[in-house]
Amino acid sequence: MSAGRRKTASFVSAAGGGGGSNPDVVPGANPARQDLATGTQTITVTFATPTGGSGTGFTFGAVLSKPVGSGAGIAGTGLGPYTISSMADGESYGVIFTATDAGDGQVANNFGLVDVATALTQPAAFLIPNINESIDNITVDFVDNGEFLIPNVTVVP
Repeated sequence: MSAGRRKTASFVSAAGGGGGSNPDVVPGANPARQDLATGTQTITVTFATPTGGSGTGFTFGAVLSKPVGSGAGIAGTGLGPYTISSMADGESYGVIFTATDAGDGQVANNFGLVDVATALTQPAAFLIPNINESIDNITVDFVDNGEFLIPNVTVVP
C-alpha cells in the first residue's frame, strides 16, 4: 500500500414521512464502512432493502455527488452493487441512494460519504556534512511540518 493519510467511508440514512394508513418506510441497514487508501480509484457500494410502506415494492436509484471537474461516475441498479469509478486521491464523493415505495410514494434515503486518501510526498533526503577534525559540533533538530519530521542540521566548525 502506498504512503498516505487514510480516510474512511461512512453512511447515514433518512426516511420519508408516513404514507397515510401505510407504515413509514424505514431505510435498510447502511453499507459497511470502508477505509480507502491512496490510489483507490474504484469501489462498490450495496444497499439493504428498506422496510414498511404499502407493500407493493420499491423503485431504486443512486446519484453520485462529486467534485466539480471530476471524471468519477456511478453505475448500478436496484440495491446494487453500485460501482463508483475514476476517483482521485484527496477527493470526497457522496452517494445518495433513494428507495421509493411504488404504492404510496414514500421515500427512504441513504447517503454515503467516500473520501480517498491524499498522497503524501516525502521531503528530499538531507545531506550530513563530512565529518573531520575541524568540526566541533553537529546539531540535528527535527521540525514537524504536520506530515513529516524534517531534519535541520547545524554544523559548528
